[in-house]
Amino acid sequence: MAMKRLHINYNKTSDHFNKINHVRTNLIYGNPEYIKKPWLSYIIPAYKRPELLKQTLESVLKQQPVDFPWDIVVVDNETEEGNPTECLIREIDNKRILYYRNRENIGPGGNYNRCIEVARGTWVAMLHGDDLIMNDHLRLMGKYIRRYQKGFRKLAYISPRYIDFSRISDAKLDRNMWKKDEICYFGRLKRLTFLDIMMTGNTVGIPSFGTVMNREIMLKTGGFQVDLGICEDVITPYKLSQKYRVYTTPKIMGFYRFERNTCLKREVIYEICEGMTDFREYLFQKNIFTRLWAHVVRDEFFRNMTIYCSHISRYGTDKMRMSDFDYIYPERKKNRGFMQELYFKLNTIYAILNGYTTFESGVVRNVRMLIPHIKKRGFDKIIIYGAGRAGEQVAKILQKDKELEILCLAVTDKKENEKKVRGIPVRQIDELTEYRTECFVIIAATIEEFYDDIDEKLEQLNFRHRCALIKLFQKNKTERRRRFQKE
Repeated sequence: MAMKRLHINYNKTSDHFNKINHVRTNLIYGNPEYIKKPWLSYIIPAYKRPELLKQTLESVLKQQPVDFPWDIVVVDNETEEGNPTECLIREIDNKRILYYRNRENIGPGGNYNRCIEVARGTWVAMLHGDDLIMNDHLRLMGKYIRRYQKGFRKLAYISPRYIDFSRISDAKLDRNMWKKDEICYFGRLKRLTFLDIMMTGNTVGIPSFGTVMNREIMLKTGGFQVDLGICEDVITPYKLSQKYRVYTTPKIMGFYRFERNTCLKREVIYEICEGMTDFREYLFQKNIFTRLWAHVVRDEFFRNMTIYCSHISRYGTDKMRMSDFDYIYPERKKNRGFMQELYFKLNTIYAILNGYTTFESGVVRNVRMLIPHIKKRGFDKIIIYGAGRAGEQVAKILQKDKELEILCLAVTDKKENEKKVRGIPVRQIDELTEYRTECFVIIAATIEEFYDDIDEKLEQLNFRHRCALIKLFQKNKTERRRRFQKE
């Protein structure tokens, strides 16, 4: 596999605060004496888009009461005096806010680091200037910090789980209004380790929607390593995890906006996929064991990355296919074999041992629960909508039932899929309208936003008899959690 940046030592750290020392940042609005010693500072790197920044600030200012001092630091990369962002801050006129402006535009990564520099809190919680947090974020993060700051290794980083959104109406900031399920880690934070990265392929989310960082540690380790490319904000917590403790919350606590986002540009999405693929290849080169493990997980990790990249492109006008990224890893296998099956089994066991359930580990149970319901309604022909991993698992289970016939696996765009999966033909959903009254459709989508598109497509084609596994999965998890709480 030909990689582009394997010569980079991702573990190397340099002082990126020193690199922006020549740029002055002035306090334009606010009085630091109003809150003399904040325990936590919300830091917001800003650049234009004041109407979105207003929504971000409103979500922060509506936090539930806490027993510790906190403030808000906005650092503006737009250098003009009296710009719209400054006008907004003056209009809001809240004493918690300190508004700074850089004399020069130091770029997004540079402004991340400048926010950390000018903040005064022991802990800093970063938001992008267009994202939102739930109204209990401050209270819960204070609780997590106090609980986890004790230990042999210092606590450095807490990344909250988040939801992508584009419409403000989709962001429910009151947890009582939030209906979506949450991953359970037995009520605890999930720690990022090298083993976890090797098993899941994931680090933690980007530093936004209220990501909490230990300010002293960030200053000591040189801040965000801007020279690592577009993915440096994801690589930074990995680097921290080598010496300090890095966690992810079980609860969804923030919302990442994709409206008017530069990440929606095709060239930027390509760069994200390239950067994360290169970084994973770097990790695979650690030792002989990781090199061997790469043969098991490389294809699946790359597939998951292309799913994510094609997913975020859906928020823009230039929607991308997974096959658009084949140039990055042309050796990717088109058919999954024994190695991938082995990985799925090991990953399911790893997930359960860590106290949370993956969608894939719940598929078997959910499909078996669904079969009697399908038969009771008089259906014996099934269409599985989805030719990915979940679709394969559903097909494997249904093939054991001789009373049911799998007509095909349906897809929205057949160009991206093989002609057959588990010996079952793959057909485009638009070609199947003649079966809409006699077939039951099982939606095997693992990503909720994909499910929304699929469900809308089925509604347009008048497929009335259908069920989504992801909805069953969420419903079952919610019911189990309620029973556990009652007990």
